[in-house]
Amino acid sequence: TLSLQPITSCDFITRLPQCPTNKLPVYKQFSDDEIKEIEALMETSEYISMSKKPLYQMAAWLDSKLSNENIKSQNLLLQQGLWYDPEHSLNNPEYLRLYHDSVTKIRKSAKDPEINDMFIYGAEAMVYITNNNVRSAKKNIKTINKYIKTTKIDEENKQSLDYLKTYVKALRYCIKHKKDKKLCSLDTPIRAHKNKNQK
Repeated sequence: TLSLQPITSCDFITRLPQCPTNKLPVYKQFSDDEIKEIEALMETSEYISMSKKPLYQMAAWLDSKLSNENIKSQNLLLQQGLWYDPEHSLNNPEYLRLYHDSVTKIRKSAKDPEINDMFIYGAEAMVYITNNNVRSAKKNIKTINKYIKTTKIDEENKQSLDYLKTYVKALRYCIKHKKDKKLCSLDTPIRAHKNKNQK
């Protein structure tokens, strides 16, 4: 989809498990060392405060506090919050700031950007479009286009690059036609724009 939310035929709502007693978001299988770190965190006022925040925000915060933190993991958790809990994320200024900060950190740490990074920038651009920040969306699209133009096409990356190009076309279309709910919703399949472009 335009937000990179996986498309599934299963008719259920994906939720992040959370322990009802200590409010721990179980977003992965924690190691023994991580469990010790988490147990120490649970004694802090910060943990108690974060437990009142949106679930995916708390999960991203928790990951940032672990010794083996991963900014892409945090970004994915925040992205999942936009997919599965838009009521508490998409129009939440604090949540969006953290989400955009996570993308900025990925961009700054990427000495040699990968194609997966471009999709992260594309997903952020779609969030910008949804929230009427066209200028920032265009900046991300410019970064993606630069990657496309400077990346040598081979058998391994051709399909992904073609998909990325379709994604860019979709984002450009949605900047001009944001009110087109059929083609410019966060859950619109990217392939819907591929079919449109082929007509």
